[in-house]
Amino acid sequence: MQCTIMGAPRFYHEVCEAYNLFDANDITVLLPSKSALESMEAYMCFDMELHEMSKPGGLSAIARQRLDEHLDATKRFDFLYVVNPHNDFSDMQTFVAGYAHALGKSIFSR
Repeated sequence: MQCTIMGAPRFYHEVCEAYNLFDANDITVLLPSKSALESMEAYMCFDMELHEMSKPGGLSAIARQRLDEHLDATKRFDFLYVVNPHNDFSDMQTFVAGYAHALGKSIFSR
C-alpha cells in the first residue's frame, strides 16, 4: 500500500507522526520524502515550492517539478492523507485532492 501525506508547515510534527505511523505499518509514503522531513527547514522549503502555483505569472521550474512529482505520485498511491485540523486547504492541496478524487483515489483528512 502507498500514500502521500500533505500538510502545511505548521503541522510539521503531525505530518512526521503520520509518516512514522504509516512506515511502521508497511505503508510506503511517496511524498514527502524522508529527507524532506529531516528538519522543519527542509519541510518548509518543500512546502514553499509547492505553494508557488498560486503566484501570478505561472510556475517556476522548481514548483513545476514539485507539481509533476505530486501528480505522478497521485497516479500511483492508494490514498491521500491530508493533515489539516483547521480545514483551510491551500491551492495545492485542493488541486491534488481534486486530481486524486477524479482518479477514484481515497482521501482521508485529520
